[in-house]
Amino acid sequence: MTAYEYILTLYRRCRCEGRLELDDQIIDDQIVADQIHADARATRAGERGMTLIEILIVLAILALVMGLVIGPRVYEMFAEGQSKVAAAEVQSLRTQAFIRWQMKNPGKQCPDSLNELATLLDKKEAKDPWGNEYIMLCGDQAPPGSKGFAVMSKGPDNKQGTEDDIKSWEE
Repeated sequence: MTAYEYILTLYRRCRCEGRLELDDQIIDDQIVADQIHADARATRAGERGMTLIEILIVLAILALVMGLVIGPRVYEMFAEGQSKVAAAEVQSLRTQAFIRWQMKNPGKQCPDSLNELATLLDKKEAKDPWGNEYIMLCGDQAPPGSKGFAVMSKGPDNKQGTEDDIKSWEE
C-alpha cells in the first residue's frame, strides 16, 4: 500500500470537522486533495506517451516525404556526376593517353583500339559511366578541330548524334 492510499484510507475513516488528526500531526484536506491531483496528473502524463506503432508510422511518413522530395534531386546530381566523369575521361584519353601512345608508337597514326589507350591510364577497358564503349575518331574520321584524334561517348541515352553526346573536341 502506497503512502497515498494509506492517507486516503485514514482520511475516509476519520474525517471530522474538515481536519484529520493522526499521530500528533494534522493533515489538512488540502494536502490530501493536492496528493490526489498529483497522482492523477502523473497517471495522465504516463498515458500521453507514444506507442511504438505511432512512432513507426511517423518514421514511415518521413521516409516517404524524403523519398519524394530529396530522391529526384539526388538522382539528378548522380546523373550530372556521371556526365562530368565521362567528360574528364574523354579528355584524358585524348590528351594524356594518346600522347603517351604516340611516344611509344612513333610510326603509327592511330591506335588499334581505345583499350590500348585505357591501359596507359591503368584502366582495364575504355567504357563510359553508362557501360558503353567510347568511340575513337582518328585520322580521316577525326572531326575538324580535333588535331587528328578525338574520343566521344554516346551519353546516357546510348545514341550517337544526340545532344547528350560527350565529345573531346567540344568543351
